[in-house]
Amino acid sequence: SFWRHKIFKLSSPTVASLSRIFKDWKKSDQRLFHVPCPHCDTMQVLAWDHLRWPEGKPHLADYECPHCAAVIPERFKDGMLAAGRWVGTYPGWQLIDGLWRLPEGGREVPGFNINALYTPTGLGRNWGQHAARWLERKQDPIRLKVWTHQTLGVPFEDADEKLEWEEIKQRAEPYALRQIPQGCLILTCGVDVQKDRVEYTVRGAGA
Repeated sequence: SFWRHKIFKLSSPTVASLSRIFKDWKKSDQRLFHVPCPHCDTMQVLAWDHLRWPEGKPHLADYECPHCAAVIPERFKDGMLAAGRWVGTYPGWQLIDGLWRLPEGGREVPGFNINALYTPTGLGRNWGQHAARWLERKQDPIRLKVWTHQTLGVPFEDADEKLEWEEIKQRAEPYALRQIPQGCLILTCGVDVQKDRVEYTVRGAGA
């Protein structure tokens, strides 16, 4: 009801083809948290592909800077987080010449995405624990899917879970108006009263 109202959406991204929050994320300015490398000072997004550990010793996981290839032990992480900042992929409103303006190609809605590699020390699993859990789950598609949602914060690409409109359309059955289809046991009517009319929809449910 108010012009300054706010809408806040928060979720893990689930499956790529079905995720509503991921569709909203793609419409946003897509902010990612950038942190500096303690060796070369290059600002970067912490990504799973740069976690490294000796064979059979995931608890010794460290991070490798993709810019200078230096090894970053996890003890540096809290300092990196303190020096980090959110950076929009498609920057939104900015104060330019004393006026708020939307840059060309910018997007109005702020959106934030972050993964579990950023978890501050003592507030959750460390890099070694994440590496161990990945090794446990990588051979199990169901557990890997959950791990991907909760740890990486990205949608899971699952070829078996796609909502194709053509397939849904093929399952539709013809029926005459004002007739209850065979197998329908319950009818539910929802009504929305407007100033000059009544909008309604009727749905049927079977066993």
